[in-house]
Amino acid sequence: MLWNLGLAALLILIERRVRIRPWALFALYVCLYCVRRLWWELSHVDPAQRILGGRRDYWVALVGIIAGGAVFVITKRRGASTAQAA
Repeated sequence: MLWNLGLAALLILIERRVRIRPWALFALYVCLYCVRRLWWELSHVDPAQRILGGRRDYWVALVGIIAGGAVFVITKRRGASTAQAA
């Protein structure tokens, strides 16, 4: 819970200083949340459903990092090209 509150505070601070569009801010949240989730999953040693040697939740977090990062970059690029056109 503290991680979520700290992440929310960090995102509010970033949004106020950099002026990130809402979808880019949400994508950044997903990416950073999944980084924390990945770290948490790597600390588990209990048996769980495994896919390619990694826990299923590990792979879901990794996909979240990649997807959130991709949406963030795409949204930022579209915002930059829209701002240059105006």
